[in-house]
Amino acid sequence: MREIEVWSEGYCEQGQEGIPVKAQFHARFKADTFKEALILFKETLSEEDKHYLDIEEERFWICRLFDNGQDARELWG
Repeated sequence: MREIEVWSEGYCEQGQEGIPVKAQFHARFKADTFKEALILFKETLSEEDKHYLDIEEERFWICRLFDNGQDARELWG
């Protein structure tokens, strides 16, 4: 097992005159794979937010998920 971070990429809010939202660090988990870390991440979410996590596609809402901040910041910072 190793420590794996979960980050979501930044995005640009629709309807907010293109206000960019920076990448977000969510948590760090002890897991063997990123998918296992996402399963643990899901356990930390509210019942409503659990519906927006797609572990297979590695997405939360419409944002891609990453195991590091550098990749998560690539598009919108």
